Amino acid sequence: MNNECKKYKDKIIDFVSGLLEKSEIKNLQQHLEKCPECNDYANVLKSEDKLLTDFFTQVDSDTRSREQKVLNTINTPEQKETGSRMILRPFIKLAAAAAIMFIVLFGIDKFETGSIAWADVVEKFKSVKYFNASIYWKENIESEPVQIELWMSNDGKIRILFGQQVIFAENAKIIKAFDIESREEVNANMQADFFVNKFGSSREFSLETIISAISPGQLEDVTPMINPDAVISQDIVVFDTEISDFQWFRIWALKESKLPMRIKLWTPNDGSSLDIVFSYSKQQPEDFFNPDSFQTAMLDRNLSKVNLAYMFLEDHGQKKVSPAVADKHKAFEVVTQTLDGQPWSLADYQGKTVILYFWARYILWPDVHKQAYEIAKGQDDLIFAGVNLDPSADIAKEYCEKEGIDGLQLHENIKPWQDDRGGMFAQPDNKLAKAFGVTYPGQVQVVLIKKDGSISKIDKIGLVKLVEALNRNLLMCPSQEWWSNIITHQGKDNGHMTQEEIVQRFGKPHSIENRPFDNTVWKYEAFQEEMAEIVLLTILFFDKTGEIVGTGAQY
Repeated sequence: MNNECKKYKDKIIDFVSGLLEKSEIKNLQQHLEKCPECNDYANVLKSEDKLLTDFFTQVDSDTRSREQKVLNTINTPEQKETGSRMILRPFIKLAAAAAIMFIVLFGIDKFETGSIAWADVVEKFKSVKYFNASIYWKENIESEPVQIELWMSNDGKIRILFGQQVIFAENAKIIKAFDIESREEVNANMQADFFVNKFGSSREFSLETIISAISPGQLEDVTPMINPDAVISQDIVVFDTEISDFQWFRIWALKESKLPMRIKLWTPNDGSSLDIVFSYSKQQPEDFFNPDSFQTAMLDRNLSKVNLAYMFLEDHGQKKVSPAVADKHKAFEVVTQTLDGQPWSLADYQGKTVILYFWARYILWPDVHKQAYEIAKGQDDLIFAGVNLDPSADIAKEYCEKEGIDGLQLHENIKPWQDDRGGMFAQPDNKLAKAFGVTYPGQVQVVLIKKDGSISKIDKIGLVKLVEALNRNLLMCPSQEWWSNIITHQGKDNGHMTQEEIVQRFGKPHSIENRPFDNTVWKYEAFQEEMAEIVLLTILFFDKTGEIVGTGAQY
């Protein structure tokens, strides 16, 4: 602006705000017609004035004080008050924009008049067909948290994972419970039984039923109220309710969907707490809630405890929820090759014990590896083979020579096993690795195939115990079913077997202990694949004549 225009600057502001004297309006309009620069300035001020006026008109009365504080902060001596509104100088446009953004970002919940009510959340939850709840409970500040995973459909079917138990229920009654360690049907955990009774006590799929399950009888006819001070996101609403002077509830819900995300029960006196975190997805397949389908799956010894814990669970985002399951039939069809390029197949070793050790040059225990080879030498019924996952056979040969590793090594020339982001967790392009679900040597390193064809996966820590079991010939022990026949005295004359007959059938004991009163105790041990531990399998008590007078077991 030139010197002549500058004298019109304040007049333009007063004109836009409606405060210019009538006698001066005509003179200003004539100037604006002749001066494009001043005319543009007037138009910009009109736009800014309309934008600010429209915005602040929508502000609730309880936020007007916040608005005024923000505008006072950016107020300067060069800002001219104009009654109920104010026009901002161009050089403080950014400050005004920042003020608006501040209010939008930190006070949007105050502008919304359509906030949801507790009744909306309750009603929306009733429409859900299926949910998963992760429940975390601490008895006091010093106790370890207990986790319960619960899945429930709106037809009353419930599945719970509590420790090593998988529990099935329907309409508030437990149908069956299983221990995934022993693979047996068991009595359900009492705490799980409590949740089942409470969660399924109502025929209606109800959020209020869930809340009453964790606060029995204490929240009847109590409506949680919105607590605006607990909200830090415009997408979430928080409801609070007091149970007593020393206990309270908080519920987080999504504003748009009106679905609850989390429920928290807190006791300040001792720090005890209970958290329920909800997730929602499409309905799970029928087998997921079917205890008979689960019981059948437990018979498959190729399934690990993790496989059983989440058996039949589907992630509708196409992600894996448990390890890949070994495909025994596919594995025995695979023809791979040795490090020297000779063909090799598991099919040639059916009926023998085969140990496959998947390794790469950066994940290997050379001493344990060499010890396993030494033990397997000369045993026709035992095959120990290393399966190298390095991209090149030359890399594997060089490493074996350097570490002094001798014995059967299998290898396929494969692509470097990295994912698209350069990670080292993509499945190796190796036929045996794919058949057994091996993805990364540091996770699943050893596959044990027993004479009966059963397959077990053992991690690298368990390999040490496995080698010890090999050294003590514990893999060749009779099955637990055989021992069970002796212990329960089932079958012909099992209760009167002599020591000679026991040795003929099961081999020599792993330890013998002579006790007072002419009693002798024989102990048999075995390698427990799932635990990767050597366990005491059976204890046999003999009298001085050499006949069994008692048995015991620990498995």
